[in-house]
Amino acid sequence: MEEKISGSFGCNEKVCIQTDQIYDSCRSKECIECLRVFLTETGQEVIDRAIDVKCRKAEVIWVFPNVEPLTFNRGYYTVDLTYFFRLTLEVYTGVSRPVTVEGLASFNKKVVLFGSEGSAKIFTSKYKEDSFDPQLWQKTNMPKAVVEVSVTKVSFIVKRRYKMRYKAIFFDRDGTLTYYDPEKEKWRDEIISGWSGRPFELDYAKMMSLFELAGEGKSPWYRNVDDEREFFRRYYRQLLIGEGVTERVEERADLLHSELWCNNDRRLFDETVEVLEYFYGKGYKMGVISDTSPSLKLTLDSLGISKYFSSFTASSLVGTGKPSPIIYNAALDAQGVTAEESLYADDCKLEADGARALGFTSFWLDRNGEGEDEPWRITELKDIIKFLNNKGVD
Repeated sequence: MEEKISGSFGCNEKVCIQTDQIYDSCRSKECIECLRVFLTETGQEVIDRAIDVKCRKAEVIWVFPNVEPLTFNRGYYTVDLTYFFRLTLEVYTGVSRPVTVEGLASFNKKVVLFGSEGSAKIFTSKYKEDSFDPQLWQKTNMPKAVVEVSVTKVSFIVKRRYKMRYKAIFFDRDGTLTYYDPEKEKWRDEIISGWSGRPFELDYAKMMSLFELAGEGKSPWYRNVDDEREFFRRYYRQLLIGEGVTERVEERADLLHSELWCNNDRRLFDETVEVLEYFYGKGYKMGVISDTSPSLKLTLDSLGISKYFSSFTASSLVGTGKPSPIIYNAALDAQGVTAEESLYADDCKLEADGARALGFTSFWLDRNGEGEDEPWRITELKDIIKFLNNKGVD
């Protein structure tokens, strides 16, 4: 190529400028789908626990072109292109903030272009004053590939094998749907203190000791509501004897029994009915799983919420309590669903974790907000509805 050069020193000559010749080119707009994303070991562990994945950013970090002559078609070449993408993913593993994970993906494309016959030989030297010029290595006019990438829009979709639609939801009772009526507990403590003449407090160890006494060595302690009714009459009798009450023991035990056993001894949390109405209206199968006695349904009858449930799984009837898989499986069998199709909420972390290990989408309900932040921790039952709405799941 010849060009006329002029400058401030009066140079006015024709010189040669060597440039690369463009033999052929092409342009392509690609819609790339089904890319495999390679992750670190830590990133893969996070993805394995994911319920949803979104792409925050995707960028081309490198393109590797490889040019090879096309056999039996002189002058044409195949250009194999390998694109490398860095993907920044937001991974949702529960109701907490998403975890950021980076991954690498690649995409291959092949094109055929004309690149000349490549038969010319090129010899060059490098100028060196007052000496022989160094001779550079012989070159040819074999073609080289230049790739320009323009990313106009990136859309990243995680395709699931199926869209999960939960069919059932299970709740623990005490601490999740209900709590003990503090007025009833205050009345109990005051009246027993008045009868015994000393302060009364019922801690867990004392309660379990009274259960053993009321059970009279039987196993199980009760098999039905009638057995349970008589059990708690004995329970309150033993309680009064242990507190040193000697007068009118039977009468007073009957009074405690009538006031405290399945007689509005529990209250509902403010959100309970609203949450139950939501899932009931959505057509969910609903059940209660509780470490409790056969009167489970009776206690919910008295609170007006048993109508929402079609199964009541009590540990005393199953023969074991949470977090044993036996009691969770009994509840699933009662509803005819699998753990993967079911939601669960419990205010006991150990019991929520036990359900999750079995395959439930299980939430630990930390109403006091005192626990450490973790993916499946919620502070109110309404958070389950938010979880479903955020994921677009019914």
